[in-house]
This record gives sequence, C-alpha cells and structure tokens, in this order.
Amino acid sequence: MASTDTNRGWYKRNEIAITPWLFLAPAIIALGLYLAYPVFETLRLSLTERVPGGGSVFVGFENYAQMFSEPKFWEALRNNVLWLNVQRYLVKHQFTMHNLVKLHFYGKQSGNKNLISI
Repeated sequence: MASTDTNRGWYKRNEIAITPWLFLAPAIIALGLYLAYPVFETLRLSLTERVPGGGSVFVGFENYAQMFSEPKFWEALRNNVLWLNVQRYLVKHQFTMHNLVKLHFYGKQSGNKNLISI
C-alpha cells in the first residue's frame, strides 16, 4: 500500500518551506515592533501640539507649515544633503584613497599583493 501526500498533515507536507519562517517569526515580529512603533508614534506626535497641563491637541499639518516657513529648517536641510553627498563620495572612493595612501607609504614594491590590507 503506497502512502500519498494527501494522508499527511498540512505541516508535514510543507515542513521544509515553513520551518525556517517559524524560527524567524519571533525576531521579525520583535524587530518590526521595535522599528515600526517609533515611526508611527513620531508621525502621531508631529500632528499634535502640547498644551499646558500635560495634554495634547490635534493641529494637523500646522506644525509642518511652520517648519517649512523657518529659514533654519532650509539651512539644516541643505547641510544634511551636503553631508550625505560627502559621505557617499567618501564611501565610494575609500578603496581608491586607501590604495593611494598605501602606495605613498610603501611604494610599488610593498611585497604584499593584497590591495585591501596594509
């Protein structure tokens, strides 16, 4: 008598596909909550204004309108974009800079053929 997959349970038929996700599920859920909760709480708080006495009042996008009208916001945004571009350039060219420093200090015949380590 031949056994078929229809006699086995759902988990046994899908065990290879499901088991890794069962092990990963707690970490995915914890990390999701750890990352998602602050995002949604920040968005909620950005749409409210604190009032004396410890409460808060919903003000909608008034906070954003005030922020976009401030010259300091645009200065900070410009500085952050500049810093981002500088960092992108440095990361992109770090191995080139490393090899130039290595060439400067050790010359062409350093004896080490590995370009990444000094």
